[in-house]
Amino acid sequence: MANTYFDLPPEMGGTQFGPFSGAVQIGTDPGQCQIVLAQSMGIAPVHVTIADQKDGQYVVAPAQKGFGLFMIKAGTQNMSPIASTVTATSGDTIIVGPPTGPRFTIRRTEGPALGAAGGGGGGRRQGGMGSSVASELWRVQMARLMARNRMFRDVSHMMYRYRTGALTNPRVLVGLIGGAGAFLAVILASCGGLIAWFLGAFS
Repeated sequence: MANTYFDLPPEMGGTQFGPFSGAVQIGTDPGQCQIVLAQSMGIAPVHVTIADQKDGQYVVAPAQKGFGLFMIKAGTQNMSPIASTVTATSGDTIIVGPPTGPRFTIRRTEGPALGAAGGGGGGRRQGGMGSSVASELWRVQMARLMARNRMFRDVSHMMYRYRTGALTNPRVLVGLIGGAGAFLAVILASCGGLIAWFLGAFS
């Protein structure tokens, strides 16, 4: 009997999902997907279906055209976008979402099912580790963006203060009001200077 596993690389936790037989769906909806990822990085409720054809090949089909989906053929480093239904074999890697998204290497075995680090058993839904990997990838991307963009960093800090309730602290509110007042004063002074210059130029 053939069993299918989906392995994450060591840098993404090295978790093994499976064993599975038949079709496996990957996405964010735990009601429909056997491998559940976090709701981030543009991953859809049902993002991709990978179906075992029983002849050593798999049919990989994005749930909708335009979904981020890539494949690296076994033995190569070339990443190819998947725009429509393609075939894959054991050893090929499927990348869900952006090119930096979770990447699952298909592994096919014959005989009794092997124990899986992430749980398993005939298509049991699994989401813990896959969700954690996607969340960590999202966190890393956000951290890089905040390090490069001061405005994004300031907005993120403000949203964090709002979520934690710190923004409603009277001391914080006084500081914000004071800062807003100082900013308004600068704007008014600048406008006053421009008006004076304009009047002087045409008097």
